[in-house]
Amino acid sequence: PAASLSLGREVAGVTAVPGGGGGGAQLRFADGGVSETFDLIIGADGIKSKVREAMFGTYDAKYSGIRIVFGCTGEGDAAAAAEARPASEHGETHQWFGDGCYTLVFTGGGEGKKQHNIAVCIADAAVTEENAAWSQKQGRRAGSGPNDARTACLAAIAKYDMPPDVAAVAQRCERFFDVGVHYHDPLDTWSNQQGSMALAGDSCHAMPPFLGQGANQSLQDAWCIAECLSRVRTGSGSGGTGSA
Repeated sequence: PAASLSLGREVAGVTAVPGGGGGGAQLRFADGGVSETFDLIIGADGIKSKVREAMFGTYDAKYSGIRIVFGCTGEGDAAAAAEARPASEHGETHQWFGDGCYTLVFTGGGEGKKQHNIAVCIADAAVTEENAAWSQKQGRRAGSGPNDARTACLAAIAKYDMPPDVAAVAQRCERFFDVGVHYHDPLDTWSNQQGSMALAGDSCHAMPPFLGQGANQSLQDAWCIAECLSRVRTGSGSGGTGSA
């Protein structure tokens, strides 16, 4: 098909395919399968990008010394929605800045499905894995007990004298996620010499999430890539563009 979405297939690697006109590239999947040959594969596959690895070899992102603990109240927890934040604040985002700590509190969800969310950002020299347990329902730090992230969140709020309304939300949170912020050093180029692979987003310029810079940069990447692709005239071949 001209366009398709393949779900549930983990990308294990990318292989450049030599040929006339620049050749192409193929995706290799964890189940042993191989994709068709694409003219271009765009690696928008995050900080542990397989496309980047294929282009520049193995690498490790650098730990920034910044740790962020996220918490959220239970979906549909009416008591938490009513008690943790006043209804008058449900449409507001509150930020607090302290010496060594930053906190953010906001409320999301539709009528009857309000969830309060908190993010506590602190300096921490102990290396924490990037999104160590984001997919785990209990939300815990890798290699630790399920309550460690909650304990770290409440301890930081107390240590840095954050307001009582911040602690009130944290106390009612059902899940916590512990995130170590990593980054990449700048690259000289975001594409391979053959022109069959390119990078976008965190795969090429992961950075600390201040002012939404990483997300904003990724949107600009997408715009620039779309603009470049719009200039390419479709030929009669069967080649296409793949995204990892």
